[in-house]
Amino acid sequence: MSEKSTLLRAVGALKPSERDVSESESRALLEQVNLRISEGATSAEEARRLTPYQPPVATRRLLAGAAATALVAVGAITVSNYDTAPAYAGWTSTPTEIASSDVDVMAQICPPEIPGPGPDAEMIPVSPLLAEERGPYRMMLSLGDGDSYQVCLTLPDEDSSQGYYPVAMGSVPGPGNVTWPAEDDGALLLDAGTYTPPINSDPVTLAVGTAGSDVEALTLHTSEGSFVEATVMDGWWIVWIPGEVSIGDSASVVTSEGTAMDVILESPHT
Repeated sequence: MSEKSTLLRAVGALKPSERDVSESESRALLEQVNLRISEGATSAEEARRLTPYQPPVATRRLLAGAAATALVAVGAITVSNYDTAPAYAGWTSTPTEIASSDVDVMAQICPPEIPGPGPDAEMIPVSPLLAEERGPYRMMLSLGDGDSYQVCLTLPDEDSSQGYYPVAMGSVPGPGNVTWPAEDDGALLLDAGTYTPPINSDPVTLAVGTAGSDVEALTLHTSEGSFVEATVMDGWWIVWIPGEVSIGDSASVVTSEGTAMDVILESPHT
């Protein structure tokens, strides 16, 4: 049903349809009112109330305008109700550092071990190396023996006793699991994956990689054309992005000497 028809009906309701009255009926009604006034049964003021009244044209226009304004307001509210809040509100493309005490909290929320290779392998402990914060969301990289690693993203969760829900991605120990860029000012993507947390059904993309010894800062380019700054420490970098995102094949780095340049984002297979 169109908004126009709704508006016309609302305005039309301000002036209800009236039954056609013949001249003889009008005279009979007037005589009845005058008779009641003469008998003292009805005052002149009450008689005016008995007489059908139609608002002046100016008043009807004001009422119609008010009805139209009200309908526009209702329409705006209805439209805004269909606009859901953006997923992961508060996320920023630039991370911030977090306190060591918060890292300790994350270590209790994220899995402290990852499974080793094989069906009967023992669990391998991991220890935090670096962490970042983007709004209310935190991400941590932990390392274990044999080039094993784990990336863990913690999302606020009111139903959890710890207040967060962890989303983890990792690699089991093995030769060649971790490789390094060919150049000291280069960057390499080890792994990237998209996961959908069951607490909100909104996907997230996690990525982890290594950086050359001269790299102080790293900005990733996505296939969609956006830019996201990673957190870099001790030759490692991590980043996460809301939604299902493809990491591009280039990146921007800033070296320890302050030189900014674009580089090819390497992969273990190049």
